[in-house]
Amino acid sequence: MITRIISGIIFVAIVIVGIMAGSFTPLAYLGVFGAITALCIYEFLRLIKQSLHCRINLWLNIAAGLYFFVAGYLYFSGRSNALAFLPWFIFFLLLCIEDIFKNPQENMHSIAYSFFAQVYISLPMMLLSGIAFQEKDGAICYLPELLLFLYAFIWVSDSFAYLTGITLGRIGKHPFMSRISPKKTWEGFVGGLTFTVLAGYLVSLFFPEIMNTWEWMGLALVIALTGVTGDLFASLIKRCMGVKDFGKIMPGHGGMLDRIDSSLFAIPASVIYCYLIF
Repeated sequence: MITRIISGIIFVAIVIVGIMAGSFTPLAYLGVFGAITALCIYEFLRLIKQSLHCRINLWLNIAAGLYFFVAGYLYFSGRSNALAFLPWFIFFLLLCIEDIFKNPQENMHSIAYSFFAQVYISLPMMLLSGIAFQEKDGAICYLPELLLFLYAFIWVSDSFAYLTGITLGRIGKHPFMSRISPKKTWEGFVGGLTFTVLAGYLVSLFFPEIMNTWEWMGLALVIALTGVTGDLFASLIKRCMGVKDFGKIMPGHGGMLDRIDSSLFAIPASVIYCYLIF
């Protein structure tokens, strides 16, 4: 437990530094979240290679994911137009050229899993910049508060789901999606949801200039719901692969993908929500 707490604190500190330092230099934001993107793609596709014995070019996929992430930063920050995404499609061209030299079954598996990795991991990480940069008074501004509270709401949801599940579980446990994640309970789900929305209310008291109370609470609710979905989906993948964790880079947590699985669903949902609000 101590190891899990320490590694969790280190991860939270790195994310906060990357977000806040992004106000002064884009290298901090790009460095932190680019590294997270690369690690997650590596962990996911390495698991696919080991579990399904599928021949996948890890480095080509990582390079494509990193470029997609950077292109999203350039586009949403106003530094480039949509043409920034065009070179990303070279990845698919190279993938197809490479797969010409494989047998038909390997072709389909390689292309399918490579494309899925880009959609599942690279796309949400790219869309992170869609939250960070918002139009304000006719100009595109970097709003670290939105990014910070995106992750804060996810952490609140995860933490209080765990704490509520343990506390109320002593009275009686009601399994929640036990087929996928046996330890999750309805008590934990409702507890995480409740405290996350409450956190949204508290944030609105200090940052009313960004969104009003109902909008902050709405964002918190969206993040909590989609975060749980992302967590369950990651658990489903691991169960299908017959593994407990995606990796071992974070003691007590598993891999980097194990740590951010909730955000991979919460980020796209938050982007849609923010664009509807703003």
